[in-house]
Amino acid sequence: MTQVILSLLGAFRVMVDGELANHFESNKARALLAYLAAETGRTCARTSLADLFWPESVESIAHGYLRRTLSNLRTVLKDRTAASPILNITRDTVQFTLNGAVDVDLIHFLALTDGLDRTAASVAMLERAVMLYRGPFLDGLVIDECPAFEYWLTVLRSNIDQRAGQALFHLARHYAEVGRRTDALALLRRHLELNELNEEAHRLLMQLLMLLGERSAALTHYNHLCHLLSSELGMEPEAATQAIYQDIQRGTPASAPTSANPLAQTTAQHSSLPIPVCVGRDQQLAQLEAALERMLRADGSALFLAGEAGIGKTTLLQAFLQRVRRLHPEISVGHGVCTAHLQTGDTFQAFPGM
Repeated sequence: MTQVILSLLGAFRVMVDGELANHFESNKARALLAYLAAETGRTCARTSLADLFWPESVESIAHGYLRRTLSNLRTVLKDRTAASPILNITRDTVQFTLNGAVDVDLIHFLALTDGLDRTAASVAMLERAVMLYRGPFLDGLVIDECPAFEYWLTVLRSNIDQRAGQALFHLARHYAEVGRRTDALALLRRHLELNELNEEAHRLLMQLLMLLGERSAALTHYNHLCHLLSSELGMEPEAATQAIYQDIQRGTPASAPTSANPLAQTTAQHSSLPIPVCVGRDQQLAQLEAALERMLRADGSALFLAGEAGIGKTTLLQAFLQRVRRLHPEISVGHGVCTAHLQTGDTFQAFPGM
């Protein structure tokens, strides 16, 4: 039986019977395979796939491109002679089928991190998820003139990075609590690449540096954090962060946090996780803050953020919500997430950020 391994987290890579598959005809072929694998279990209409990857072509030509690309994928995957093909192709539909012959890192990662912000996860699950996350989904894969695919990619990549950030942070906390300080520090640095404004992670990193005898590095990191918060949010560090800084200045021995169940921490308890960096949006943030002030005066209204996919609407909103949480802790802040892109996904995911 032919064995296929799809690696979609980080750079796209496919192994077929232990050898690297190099005969994809184009990046669109790679992107199509990744899309079908990510949508495992869903029957995709050929018409939708043609529109997704060849939106500028007339229908007949787009369908011709799709037929050629699917043929290329069947050849690369050795699917033509397989007893149980990975690609179930009919005249009108295409479906990626998981079976004993195929392994997809993304599928495992999503299963390991599902509900991570609401439920506890075992150390083994977190370690496996962190190992699988080699980098952003389809990192470096570029195809031109496919805006709907780019939107799909942006949404899924953001969701994956959020899950990875949570897994890294939870596992770093656990390692810190059991004395694996160097390992915890490495995970925190990876986490902060994804969630640069998670102040709790910065605090833990400063504590670990102090515990490892790197007092100067801890003080330098605090100064970096001050600059980051000032430039991105117009704020100073939280009181808890300033207290840790003062302890480090005095040379007071640091202690890593302890918890009866550190892996059961939730996003609600860590309100700054995850918050993406929002750059060059001072005017829009000022408009949102003015609307907030009107709301506090009982003169509220509904606002809509409009624009093309990928221009940073979600990032802007999350940066604003972060300011609200910090400046007005008495206000309950929530946000909803809808992943019903391209006529698929969960229609309603009510307020996971409460």
